[in-house]
Amino acid sequence: MVYCYTRRFLLSLFLFSFVTFNFAQQQIREFYLSDWSKEEKKWELKGKKALVFNKYVEIENLKAKYFLKNRTINLKSDKGRIIKPMKEVYLKDNVRVKTSDGISLFSSSLAWKDNLLFTEDKVKLERDNLKIIAKGLKAEENLKKVNFQKEVKVNLYQKDDKVVITCSGPLEIDYNQAKAVFNKNVVVTSEEGKIEADKGIVYFDKNNQTIIKIVCEGNVKIEREGNISFAERAIYLDKEKKIILEGSPRLVIFPKQ
Repeated sequence: MVYCYTRRFLLSLFLFSFVTFNFAQQQIREFYLSDWSKEEKKWELKGKKALVFNKYVEIENLKAKYFLKNRTINLKSDKGRIIKPMKEVYLKDNVRVKTSDGISLFSSSLAWKDNLLFTEDKVKLERDNLKIIAKGLKAEENLKKVNFQKEVKVNLYQKDDKVVITCSGPLEIDYNQAKAVFNKNVVVTSEEGKIEADKGIVYFDKNNQTIIKIVCEGNVKIEREGNISFAERAIYLDKEKKIILEGSPRLVIFPKQ
């Protein structure tokens, strides 16, 4: 009997300790945190309510602002968690990222760690006439280099034409080099026709987000004006509306009925 009561007492003590350990040490309303370096603000973070634990802080209605040299990045989410001392930030539910130069990013979760943003969930990026939908993302915090992991679909509206590019992924975008690399099962569709390839490299104008040229490599198949062409490499020049085929090109012409 004594053993039974002792066992119950130890179990009760363990459960009490576990619950107590998870209680917030402090609750703060209208939470605010910022970081200054050389008299310049690097970032600021706000929340409607914060629960402060031993190793992390949970925040409701999180709003963060990151100040770069030539742009500002705003992050918002319904929930957030900061790993002390501001080593990692995790955003959850209705995550929105907007930059001062017009980039918008949406997801259901996003992690901010070691100057990188990443998620395994579905993401949507919009900028001017560009819209990208994919699953999974890894990017520099300034969004100059973005890697969309898989199931990628890009809609690009230019002039009177709409270009749709899909690939299995990843899609690697480097805004500094004005280049986007599509990998695996690449399909480019426009009013000019359709191109299929193993890999596609899109060079674009950074100012107006329009395509300059597309280089497709590996098992290239082109459907245009009712005919089909095959090659190992194809270069599409948007200004001239011309395609250059390289590597044993072959054209199959279907006679019109």
